[in-house]
Amino acid sequence: MPSTTVPASKPHVMSTYLKIGISTGLPFGVIAASVYYFGARGEISNAVALGGIAGIFFGVVMAGVFGAIGYLSGEKITYGKTNWLQVMELGIEWEIAQHLSRQSLETLRKSFKIDPRTSSSTEIVAITGMTWRSFGEIISLKISRLPNSLIQLEISSKPKYPATRVDWGVNRRNIEAIAGFMESSIESGKIVASGRIDTLRP
Repeated sequence: MPSTTVPASKPHVMSTYLKIGISTGLPFGVIAASVYYFGARGEISNAVALGGIAGIFFGVVMAGVFGAIGYLSGEKITYGKTNWLQVMELGIEWEIAQHLSRQSLETLRKSFKIDPRTSSSTEIVAITGMTWRSFGEIISLKISRLPNSLIQLEISSKPKYPATRVDWGVNRRNIEAIAGFMESSIESGKIVASGRIDTLRP
């Protein structure tokens, strides 16, 4: 059964850029005001004005930079949708599920390492390297037995750094690549269910 995806809600473009501008400009403005007030011992009113101007300018620049990168790369910008999950139910043996889960990571075409601290016989946790799209992702493949003798595979992908709010869709593509590999490697009759790709809270 082919996987389905949740139809992406089309956030207003200006709303996305506004969120980017505020999330980057506000802290920059606070820092600029603090440096001026405490470092240069300036007036509080001047510090507030300087921080406001600096924050707005920096926020506009960052929104423009993200917009330009998205336009040139053809990537759609979504703010806050960085944690993704898909659940599959498989009619295969446990050992085969483990083997295919590890093998599926190779389809990502990026460097990664298995985290021995959080990985176990029921969960494979891989950490990818940094790219221009992200500072790295944490990918988890959790295997469990269901009462009906089926194997449940829970695939999740999220940014390595929780504060990440824009990932250019890389975590969603990680899920799609792994689920696609599983579907192409397992007989269609043994894929009992393939849930929708959905977002998780950061």
